[in-house]
Amino acid sequence: MKSAEHLSEKDIKILVSYHKPAVLLKNEILTPIHAGRAVAQKPSKDGTIDSTSYKWLQDTMIGDDTGDNISEKNRFYNEVTSIYWAWKNRKALDNPKYVGFMHYRRQFIFDDSKQNQYVNNPWFAPQSEYKIYCLFDKDLSVLFSEDQIIKAVDEADVLIAKPVEYNISVYEQYANDKREHVLSDLECVLDVIDEKFPEYSESAKEYMNSHKHYFWNMFVMRWNIFDDYCKFLFGIFFEMEKRIDISDRNIIKQRIYAYLAERVTGIYITQLKKKENISIKEKYSLFEEYTDIPQEIQPSFKQNNVPVIFSSDNNYVPYLAVAIKSLIYNSSPEKNYDIFVIDEHITENNKQLLKQLIPDNAENIRITFIDVTPYLKEITRSVFYCYGYFSISTYCRFFVPRMLKNFGKAVYLDCDIAIHNDIAELYQCSLDGYAVGAVPDVEVLRCIENDVLIGNQNAKDYLRNTLHMQNPKDYFQAGVLILDIPKLLQQNFTTKCIEKLKEIKKPVYVDQCILNAVIDGHYKKLDFKWNVMWQIPYYIKDLNCQIDIKIYEKYMAAYNAPYIIHYASSIKPWKNHDIKLAEIWWQYARQTVYYEQFILNLSALLNMQSMKLVFEYRKNCFKYYRYKLLSKITFGKKRKKYREKKKQYRQKIKSARLIMKKYI
Repeated sequence: MKSAEHLSEKDIKILVSYHKPAVLLKNEILTPIHAGRAVAQKPSKDGTIDSTSYKWLQDTMIGDDTGDNISEKNRFYNEVTSIYWAWKNRKALDNPKYVGFMHYRRQFIFDDSKQNQYVNNPWFAPQSEYKIYCLFDKDLSVLFSEDQIIKAVDEADVLIAKPVEYNISVYEQYANDKREHVLSDLECVLDVIDEKFPEYSESAKEYMNSHKHYFWNMFVMRWNIFDDYCKFLFGIFFEMEKRIDISDRNIIKQRIYAYLAERVTGIYITQLKKKENISIKEKYSLFEEYTDIPQEIQPSFKQNNVPVIFSSDNNYVPYLAVAIKSLIYNSSPEKNYDIFVIDEHITENNKQLLKQLIPDNAENIRITFIDVTPYLKEITRSVFYCYGYFSISTYCRFFVPRMLKNFGKAVYLDCDIAIHNDIAELYQCSLDGYAVGAVPDVEVLRCIENDVLIGNQNAKDYLRNTLHMQNPKDYFQAGVLILDIPKLLQQNFTTKCIEKLKEIKKPVYVDQCILNAVIDGHYKKLDFKWNVMWQIPYYIKDLNCQIDIKIYEKYMAAYNAPYIIHYASSIKPWKNHDIKLAEIWWQYARQTVYYEQFILNLSALLNMQSMKLVFEYRKNCFKYYRYKLLSKITFGKKRKKYREKKKQYRQKIKSARLIMKKYI
């Protein structure tokens, strides 16, 4: 058993291996190290690191390229180059009594009691390593405080990650994974052990036949044990380098020493367990799926910059392309257009196609993609209520102030729009001291005036009692917004939106309702022409009778001369090409690479609709005659309603007869 001793932070150094920017794990004990710094700017399996990332690594942590080092071998050794550096540069670490290793995405759970909070997580490796989405800031102090690390280390001579238990042996597992491993490499390890370290031969055989696999090159060891381990590990590897030529292998199979180090560690631990008076403790570990940190977004242009931000997932990219093309078509050479796309898993191919929308000679337009994932780190995705055609990307506008914190103002736009005027004119609109500029929502105003339901509630009741708006008539449409970034940051806007969403849970118009609940009418009302909701006249034939006449006149003036057409609701121009204002969307769609896809999709949809009309011909005839009769025997509003229904079914019958005459 290990004798009790009083350790301090200075007695323990646990190196955390990095090869790219990620959440920084750093305190008096945890010591980030850039593994492979000597070759960091050369291509690797992850590509080539950019200059900004490289500088972050240089500024934030030590490298493994000083003193006695093998940093230039990192492409073959991976994190093992940092193990070698620690072995040969103990003084640079202030001569610790214990040395350990973790990774930027793999960490020990030092306090066994903390395991309980992960028991419902999926396993990354059976009975050994939990999978988590990411570490939150609050986790750093909970999981990695110096006190609990000291307590864990004080209980043992060696801490090691719990082994993974498979139904095949260590040897079989290595042999079966032919994508990454060459079995002769492992055979070479065993040969070198027999020749150079024969005292380990029996443990090597025992471990190779074991079903417990010690992966990940994670451990904490008393220095004298660590020194012995490194003599064994690198004694094997440096001999292997003389015997094996890996120059003609692919980049994955060249990483042999990182893979083999895991097996050599298992052999060493197997041997160590046979010694008396050495305490070995096994600890659960965590594997993070996402480790990136938010990129620092700066304006692309120093003067006349017009920041515009969209949000899209991969499915909506074709419609985003139309919106961006319409923006570019109406841009001015005197302005600079800084276009940002909040990226919810957009493929690299689609990103390139979007960038190709910019004309070759247009030096005043830039498209930048912003990965939304880092901004969602501390938020459970189930919080984001979605239904129908809504996706999580619609909630991304909550995070715009944090993303564009280095900007003064920005325009946010939905993807289902066509811009028919220079967007710089909208950007230049004064907010008169408000944090947000928006257009009042005509459809919601209509619902209020006519006691129409929103969801399952009366419109006024929903807006007052669920959203808690003081004046429901101040509800705005959120597809086009001007945002004062500093004001929104000062108001803690993002946090308020998330908290309000947790409170309301299932907002009818998803993020738009949340924005209205938070802003509660305190916004600059913009001209209706900047966000013309195209579907309203299509749905509502007597709109002039259902809303305030002044609002109606302003809306119709905008509808007849729109600056931005918002193709809101389930009615879309790519599905309903014959509705007024659809032609404007198609005008810009023709200029995108997705045009043929739109045509094919529309053709298929029209064929389906035609077949439906034919199949429902008799049923529609019955309904037509029914409403024809009702329109004659009723009066007032009912007669008007039934006449409208009669017209709809007469048109369906007419269309079906034309199809049958042509094709049947």
